[in-house]
Amino acid sequence: MGGKAAAGNLMKTAIFTICALFCLNMATPAQPQAMIKPTPEGRGAAMKWLALVDEGAYGKSWDLAAKSFQTRMTRAEWMAGMKRFRARYGKVLSRKFKDALYTVNPPGFAPGEHETLRFTINLARRGSAIEVVFMTLQKNGEWRVSGYSIAPFHPPVPL
Repeated sequence: MGGKAAAGNLMKTAIFTICALFCLNMATPAQPQAMIKPTPEGRGAAMKWLALVDEGAYGKSWDLAAKSFQTRMTRAEWMAGMKRFRARYGKVLSRKFKDALYTVNPPGFAPGEHETLRFTINLARRGSAIEVVFMTLQKNGEWRVSGYSIAPFHPPVPL
C-alpha cells in the first residue's frame, strides 16, 4: 500500500508542478511590439501611391502595390472598385496627414516592418472621411502599399 500512496503523491506533485509552471508562464507579460517613430520613406511612398489613385491611375497604383495587396484582388477588380467609389463619392479635394504607427512583426500580419498612416480627407460628394494606407517594407528595401481603406468621418458627439 505504501507504494501506491507514494506513486499517488508523486503524480500529484508532478501535476501541481506542471500547473504551476503553466500558470507562471501565463503570468509572464507578452513581449511588446517594437514600435519606432514612423519613417519618412514609408510616408513618401504612400503619398506617391495616393497621387496615382487621385489621378485615376488605378491600374498603375495596383502595379506598384505590394504582392500581398495584389493577391487579395485582381488588377481589374481594383480598377472597377475604385471607379465605382469615385463615381459615388467624388474625387479627393483635400488630404491632411493625421498620424502614423510603425510596428515590427505585428500579430496577424506577415513578419516584417509595417506602417499604418491615417489621413483626414474631404471628398467632393461625401465630405470628410478617414483614409488609411497600410505600408509594408519589402525585401528590396522599398515601402509598398499593402492595404487601403476609406471610412466616413464621424466627429465625436458632445455630451
